[in-house]
Amino acid sequence: MQKRRSVGIASRTVLAISALVIGFASHGAEADNAESSAEKILRLLGESNYGELWGCCVSTDVKAILTRDAFIAQMSIGRAPFGSPADPPKMISSTFATVAPSVSGAGTKSGRFYSFTYATSYQTAKYYEAISVVLEPDGIFRMWGINGAARKD
Repeated sequence: MQKRRSVGIASRTVLAISALVIGFASHGAEADNAESSAEKILRLLGESNYGELWGCCVSTDVKAILTRDAFIAQMSIGRAPFGSPADPPKMISSTFATVAPSVSGAGTKSGRFYSFTYATSYQTAKYYEAISVVLEPDGIFRMWGINGAARKD
């Protein structure tokens, strides 16, 4: 009886791993599009081009709670100490989720979310920056959120 049970567990484990691999493979093109969007967002942030970022790459949910002027002001104030990028960013990790905290802070939102963490270097310091994007109804990934912390290396 013990052997039969362990074979069943092993079979279920193989099936679960197979499902994960198939799931990741089917996300390939989508994940690539999400990553391209995150890289564009990071480039525009590095260029301090917050107006263009707002126009092309900020999600409708973020736009529903912030005005263009407020977004540009917040980005300008928060990123002013960084200076210009010193080195190209290096992606450290990426994650996918179908539920994320609401940008308004009230509850959660369902959708297709990717988050990419980068090691970035600016004139003044080195940072970890996480860019989160959401798939919008028009098929384009746009900025859902941004977070960062100083690196100590």
